Amino acid sequence: MANQAIASVGTTVSVSNTIPANLNAAGYAALTYTLVGEASEMPEFGGEQALVTFTPLQTGIVEKRGGSIDYGEVTLPLALSRTDAGQLILENKANQAIGTDKRVTVRVTLPDTTNFYFVAQVRSFKQMVGGVDAITMANTILALTSPVVKT
Repeated sequence: MANQAIASVGTTVSVSNTIPANLNAAGYAALTYTLVGEASEMPEFGGEQALVTFTPLQTGIVEKRGGSIDYGEVTLPLALSRTDAGQLILENKANQAIGTDKRVTVRVTLPDTTNFYFVAQVRSFKQMVGGVDAITMANTILALTSPVVKT
């Protein structure tokens, strides 16, 4: 059997200031995206359901059910670029006034052309200078507000 592993190199992360009218493949595909340059990794992302438990006295056996769903958040590390349009979108969203809509639409494209789409609140955009032998970095925290759609 051939190895079906997909290498991460070549993966791109792009953002759009527009939120799709419909959170489906067609809605996401209709948007225009801007590449976020200098991303060094894309950590895990996606929803997770809380576990709700109850233990009846009669049996002592823990019953388990699905509870609320949290779509999670991702910290995206970037080599800081003051001219990268995608980074500027994220930084501007993070710096908007409290109470404003800080959401972006995110597209993660794998080298095999698989796309993952989601809407996220831009919680922060922080710079990290580091030591003398380091690249100046930025971390942006994206809090997912929608399920992940794969196409």
